[in-house]
Amino acid sequence: MDREAITVLHVIDTLGLGGAERFLVGLVTHLDRHRFRPLVAWITASGPFEEDLRQAGVPVIGIGARGHRDVAAWRRLAHVMRQEGVHIVHTHLFVDGFYGRLAALWSGVPVRIVTQQNAYDDPGRRLPAWQIWANRLLVPVTQHFVAVSQAAKEYLHKVEWVPRHKISVVPNAIEPPPPVPEEEVRALRAAWLGAGHSGPLIGTVARLEPQKGLDVLIRALPLVRRTLPGVRCVIVGQGALEPELRALARELRVEEHVVFAGTRRDIPAVLAALDLFVLPSRFEGLSLALLEAMAAGKPVVATAVSGTVEVIDPGRTGILVPPEDEGALARAVLDLLTRPRAMQALGERARAYVLQHYTIERIVHQYTHIYDEHTGHKSLAGG
Repeated sequence: MDREAITVLHVIDTLGLGGAERFLVGLVTHLDRHRFRPLVAWITASGPFEEDLRQAGVPVIGIGARGHRDVAAWRRLAHVMRQEGVHIVHTHLFVDGFYGRLAALWSGVPVRIVTQQNAYDDPGRRLPAWQIWANRLLVPVTQHFVAVSQAAKEYLHKVEWVPRHKISVVPNAIEPPPPVPEEEVRALRAAWLGAGHSGPLIGTVARLEPQKGLDVLIRALPLVRRTLPGVRCVIVGQGALEPELRALARELRVEEHVVFAGTRRDIPAVLAALDLFVLPSRFEGLSLALLEAMAAGKPVVATAVSGTVEVIDPGRTGILVPPEDEGALARAVLDLLTRPRAMQALGERARAYVLQHYTIERIVHQYTHIYDEHTGHKSLAGG
């Protein structure tokens, strides 16, 4: 590796199994190591992706912050930046954006870049006011913002008051999914459907938080079961709402038909096992799980929110329904599950579209251009 390569420090709140974290791993492991030296610092907690990064030769530093006012953590992060000779600090979520930009300013890092992952349909209801104001105050010390969708760009401009010339739209991206052995798929379906059952199997991959609308999915299940009593729903992920969602499933008497599968690393196998992928979010920037499901050739039913509508062409690459509407969700799920050929065609078109527009190699080139613009990379790297 060129010893004068640009050092890019990616700062992330945790390295848990979330979409922003998965995208971060894909980005840093695909950067040209002759031109860029990537580092990753987590703020509050490590996670499974730390091992992935280390195996790829990317150094990982733990900061161990305790809340937003941990001055010692800011100092530790600033020390890392000075010690490593960081040229660019790139943050991805609110907590790391707060810590990362302040520490970069403190330590004299010349370039601060933020990726905006969400587009909030009602920021005043979705976010604490102090977070919005904190981000607004940090706009002048941030050289560039990357929005994962046009909706995220509009959010940055209208709510956080970021000048349009400071924003680029670069979508999240995925690696093409690997083939999954048929016996692995059969084993998952047997485990989730139960003995003697053949499906259908619907599901999602999401954090168990209000944003993802999983309560709406569970409320839709009894409506689907009126026509397809054997349907089961798999929810892969974890989060604070799990007890509440389990209680809702019991209340609606569908607890035997909802599988809470927890956090899993084998997402390609999970998607291969599903007949239909559902994303009932209340808001999104650009869901990585959605892109992964489409790339796996799965038919998708999703809510018509923010970044999702930029990916799904209704009737061609997926089906869109209004958010918060379990009736519409159930009708769309039923319509597809009772038309296997339509499901297959939808999944094939979705796969082709995502693999053409949302692969990680394509997106890395766009981030490389942004890094170059703000560092004069060629001169710093010796031409």
